[in-house]
Amino acid sequence: MLESIHVLRGLLWVVFALSAAGVIGLVVHLKRWVRAQLPPPALKARPVMTPNEEEFFGRLQRALPEYDVLAQVGMGALLTTTVSEDHPAFWELRKQFAQKIADFVVLRRGEKSPSAVVAVIELDDRTHDKRKDAERDAMLASVGIRTVRFESRAKPSEQEIRRRIAALERG
Repeated sequence: MLESIHVLRGLLWVVFALSAAGVIGLVVHLKRWVRAQLPPPALKARPVMTPNEEEFFGRLQRALPEYDVLAQVGMGALLTTTVSEDHPAFWELRKQFAQKIADFVVLRRGEKSPSAVVAVIELDDRTHDKRKDAERDAMLASVGIRTVRFESRAKPSEQEIRRRIAALERG
């Protein structure tokens, strides 16, 4: 009697295992089928700037003709780490800025050194997170790069832009 209970338990475990394997197999098959129904992933071009950013870029260029103004600059072009890639902290430090983009960068014309960066200009709209913005500003400030923020809904005049950049240049 006891032996037949053990056999029955063993059979139940086999049935359970086969059922579980069947369900897993069905889920895997279903997942593959669903993926096969989706259009294949592909890349597509997107505009470098929104129309709002394009208008502001033109405004910056008109306001600051003696400077080079760059748009949509990767923070990796502005920042790096003091440690090499084989250092344990390298990737942890790099990921803090590598995927971030500065809206605009104002450079002293013709200069290429890090000190040529006069300011990073951010055009803040409703998508901006004040806490994350403060972290970005502090990261840039830690290497001597100042951030100037303008509200998208109340963009400054060309004269105001000139005044703010001139004030930064004076110190």
